[in-house]
Amino acid sequence: RSLIQIAEKLLAQFAPLAGALVTLARALGIAPDALWTEHAFQMGVSLEVMLFSLALAQRIELLRQEKQQAQQRAETDPLTGLFNRDGLSRRVEDLRDRQIPHALMVVDLDRFKPVNDQLGHEAGDAVLIAVAERMQALVRAEGDIVARIGGDEFVLVLGGVTQPTDAGAVASKLRTSLAAAIPTPAGEARIGASIGIALAPGDGHHFARLLQFADQAMYRSKQDGRNRWHYGGDRHGHPVEPPAAG
Repeated sequence: RSLIQIAEKLLAQFAPLAGALVTLARALGIAPDALWTEHAFQMGVSLEVMLFSLALAQRIELLRQEKQQAQQRAETDPLTGLFNRDGLSRRVEDLRDRQIPHALMVVDLDRFKPVNDQLGHEAGDAVLIAVAERMQALVRAEGDIVARIGGDEFVLVLGGVTQPTDAGAVASKLRTSLAAAIPTPAGEARIGASIGIALAPGDGHHFARLLQFADQAMYRSKQDGRNRWHYGGDRHGHPVEPPAAG
């Protein structure tokens, strides 16, 4: 592609000169007296303008792609490929701007530190990648968002969800999915998840407030024995837990 661009640039630079030489040759009787020789210089200038316009358009498109890629890198967690906090914030605020109700879940992994301590950081990374994949497998192709916002803290956003029970059903599925053994280079790892849920717009309109409510609910899950989920927000006087396993 770079060779083509160089050729286009050279052609653009020499087009007016070539046109001028043809015009001179016509005046000296060397070139035939024809319409194309009469307007050779104008044609060369027109070609120059066209080629430079094409080069400018290509440059603008390249800059746009580079900006888009830089923004994508800035909003992406490098380990899991999920959105990071910045990418998540931007998309949740977009849901708010479009007045789309949604549920926001903070998912904090239980028993993750022993995986790092006993099996090593490579195993820990494998667990985080597996968690990301399992979370993505539970969401819909459009309207839902999965992000990693901390070491072992993830967020799941369900677009269009208005009922706490719908969010709770997904939380239960997610809890079950994450409880299954995860293969790592150092052996199988088993973790759990403490989950807190906030609903927009009932629990708040802005990302920071929703995240705070869901985070508080997640800590209640931790305090109540881990591996469960709670609702957050003032609308729910009592946390709701999933039914006991088995």
